[in-house]
Amino acid sequence: MLLPPPIEQSHWRNGAVTLAQGCQAHATGVSTISVEQRRGRLVLTGGNNGSISLLDARDLSKPPRAVVPPAPSRQVPNGTVLDKPRQSAPKPLEGGHNGRVETVAWLPDDNVLFVTGGDECIKIWDASAPQECVTRVDLHTQVRGVAVTQAPSAVAAAALGDSTVRLVDLRSGRAVNTLQGHSAGVMCLSWGEHGSQRLFSGGMDGTVRAWDVRMGARSLFLCDPYALLVDRPPLKCVQLSEEEMERRRNPFSRSTVPLKLSDMRYDPYRPTMNPNSFLGTDKARAGHTGQTMGTGAPQLVNFNPAPASPPRSDREKLRATSAAERARHMFQPPMREYEHEASVAHRGAVISLAFLAGLGVEEPEGRLLSCGVDGQLRIWDAATGAPASDSPASYEVESWSKNIPLQLAVLGPPSDICFLPEKDRISIRCLRTGDLLCGLAAHTQEVHCVATVPGRDELFTGGNDGRLLKWRVESNAPSADVICLD
Repeated sequence: MLLPPPIEQSHWRNGAVTLAQGCQAHATGVSTISVEQRRGRLVLTGGNNGSISLLDARDLSKPPRAVVPPAPSRQVPNGTVLDKPRQSAPKPLEGGHNGRVETVAWLPDDNVLFVTGGDECIKIWDASAPQECVTRVDLHTQVRGVAVTQAPSAVAAAALGDSTVRLVDLRSGRAVNTLQGHSAGVMCLSWGEHGSQRLFSGGMDGTVRAWDVRMGARSLFLCDPYALLVDRPPLKCVQLSEEEMERRRNPFSRSTVPLKLSDMRYDPYRPTMNPNSFLGTDKARAGHTGQTMGTGAPQLVNFNPAPASPPRSDREKLRATSAAERARHMFQPPMREYEHEASVAHRGAVISLAFLAGLGVEEPEGRLLSCGVDGQLRIWDAATGAPASDSPASYEVESWSKNIPLQLAVLGPPSDICFLPEKDRISIRCLRTGDLLCGLAAHTQEVHCVATVPGRDELFTGGNDGRLLKWRVESNAPSADVICLD
């Protein structure tokens, strides 16, 4: 029996987290955060109203280095677009986004260029001159999230509301590939190992799919919460008729059977109406013959015995099952029964994904974290899509039940912890045991996003109250369960 690796001590485990600084970044609320990874000196924030702010990560008390206002509305007030000349239309490169900024992300190993996603486009910005964006890529559908690859080639993956994932080449500024497979809108994305072509996506259909971006035909596999179940029933196969199999083999071929006029059904129009339907006497009732007074032949009441009630097979089966099985049917994602069905990872939309790099030979492909509106945080084996064997398969969290993307942060060994927004606080949980290590309470409204600073024990959080807070670990201070700001 293989024992899980020992949990090494880190500052996030044996130290106390204190609130270092805070500022009012956006009046309408902070929707997303990103810290540049080259030096960790700049932090980007996106607002619920479409604005973008660039701040100094070392000192939040300083004024923002740049503030990009929301994009101007394309609707002309007091009239239509035809009433005004075309020169009055706003420029597409001005302002941030129309509506909520879904994602802000720095380009890999760069502290100048960054990418934002919102409304129906992706914009590339230059931090030294953020008055106008460098390039705008219109995708003509709602953008839910954007993930920038860590590979040398700058590629951004966009999660779209039309249930597809679009790959955008940031050098040329155009879409180069489309990944299709989800049956509902895609909510979140996460790239795999550094330099790999592996991409993970979670959608409103509850599925988590793995892709190879060089193959856009279909996903590699789906995450299945019942993959390690021992007594799982075998998958069923649907038997198709010969005509259906021929139609699927040749979908564009015409049918060989000619259409006859005798096969068509004709129902004539009947304008007459039963006069008894006005009084409701056309239907039989208990103790009544169903005929009006003085019409029809006499009949005996209850002459035919009532038919026997059908057996309640479904209810009897549900009573025979155990309490754990009934709970799975009510709260857990449905189990796959047929071969053509997709494996569902969460019962409801998947609102957040995060990738953890592997530990060499033991975990060559790493782990994947997914959070859904069902209040479950699940850990997957990124190589197979099965639940991780060295950690709890899932544990309950207090994430919101809204179909809005949620930004969480993770730290690999030796910390192995997850920073997850849970309503108006941030929970720090152990990924090996699922225990709650600490809770950070300082925001007055719901927290939307969490981001860590590479190389430093610092954490940035933002929420609907519009504040951007920076947390820091004090290794010599005594530990506490909840850090609260009155």
